[in-house]
Amino acid sequence: MSLNGIKEYTNKAIYIGTTACESGNMQGDVVIKEWRDKGITDKNKDNTIQYFLLQGDKDNLEAQYRSECVIRRIEENDIKTSKIAEEFCNWDRACAKQATEKLFSQYGKEIELIISNNDEMAIGAILALQENGYNLGDPQKYISVIGVDGTEQARQMIENGFMTGTVIQDSDGMATALYRIGSNLAEGKPALQDTDYKFDVTGVGIRIPYEGYLIRSSLR
Repeated sequence: MSLNGIKEYTNKAIYIGTTACESGNMQGDVVIKEWRDKGITDKNKDNTIQYFLLQGDKDNLEAQYRSECVIRRIEENDIKTSKIAEEFCNWDRACAKQATEKLFSQYGKEIELIISNNDEMAIGAILALQENGYNLGDPQKYISVIGVDGTEQARQMIENGFMTGTVIQDSDGMATALYRIGSNLAEGKPALQDTDYKFDVTGVGIRIPYEGYLIRSSLR
C-alpha cells in the first residue's frame, strides 16, 4: 500500500520505516572509505569506479531513492562513477545471484563494485562471485559488494572478508515502534499517544534512523 493509500485509513494505519536516502548516503560513505583506502581495485586505472547496481523493484520509491543517493554521495566527494549495468531483483537473493552470474560472464574483468539495495541481493551476488573464484579470501580476486540491513549472514560475510559492508537497520527500534504504535491503534487511541515519535511530512509515516554501517577490515 502506498502512503497515499494509508491516508485513506485515518488513525487506523500508518507507515513505519526508514529514510531511504539515509541508507544510500551511508552506503556511499562505505564506498568512499574503501576507495580512498584502496579497498576497491581500480582495475583499468581510469580513476573511476565501474559498478553494477542491484535494485529492489521498479515501482518502489525507497529503492529508487536509495539507489540515487548512494551514487550522488560518492560523486559529491569527487569520485567518478560509471554504471556497467543495473538489475531489478525485487530484494531476492536467487535473482541477484543469477543476474550477477550473467553479468560476470560478460564484464567480469571490468566490475569494481556491486551496490545492492539490501543484504539478500548482496549475498546472492557474492555467491555468484564465489562460484567464479572471487571473494574467497584472495585480495587479488575481490570485488567490493555493499548491502543494506545488517543481517546476521551479511555480518558474518563481512567478518570473513567476503563482503565489503552493510548499513545496519535498527531492528530493535523498529520492533518497539511497531509494538507501541500498533497497541495504540488496536486500542482505538491516537497512533502516537504517549510516545516520542513524530510523523514525517506525509502525516502518516514514522521514520526510524539507521544505526550506522559495518565495514570489513582491509585485506590489503
